[in-house]
Amino acid sequence: MDVYEKYDWGYSGAPKECETLGQQNKGEAFWYHHKQLNSNVKRIDMSVNDLDPEKHGTFDTVINYGLIYHLRHPVLALDKCRSVTTGLMYLETQIYPEMHDLPMALMAGKHTGLLGPTDYFWPTQACVCAWLMTADFPFVYAQSRKIKKSPNRQRFLACVSDEAKEKADKNKNFVRITEDNLKVNIR
Repeated sequence: MDVYEKYDWGYSGAPKECETLGQQNKGEAFWYHHKQLNSNVKRIDMSVNDLDPEKHGTFDTVINYGLIYHLRHPVLALDKCRSVTTGLMYLETQIYPEMHDLPMALMAGKHTGLLGPTDYFWPTQACVCAWLMTADFPFVYAQSRKIKKSPNRQRFLACVSDEAKEKADKNKNFVRITEDNLKVNIR
């Protein structure tokens, strides 16, 4: 599924800056890998906000890479992903690495000058975990900070099934995050 063409742009549509971004044609990449892997996976061009388990079914594994910080309503998108996830969702997103333990997101995009014109939020690690918990993923894991490929990118595992949780518990690259880990003590 690719959401770029059916972006959550809002009332005024896509920012004018998008005309000169030269976005990668993700459809080409999908079809290249589809052919290489001799896959029977279907590609659906739609908004993540239109996901419906009645219409699209459910999936053991959902891969959500580089999406939520581009959305005006990231928790709604995670709710939609949760509705079709029966096992595990892999999530990778842009994160704000400073103050990683505070569940907060900076407003990004063309109005603030943070990140690019297609970006809406720059969340902390704790914020993404809180979003996943709010979307009713019962078991949430964050990639260990020691092995991240970039200080501004973070991977998460959001588990639904006990089987997915057991595998995540054994994965030394991820740390389980609970509500107790997210409790903020500001005095």
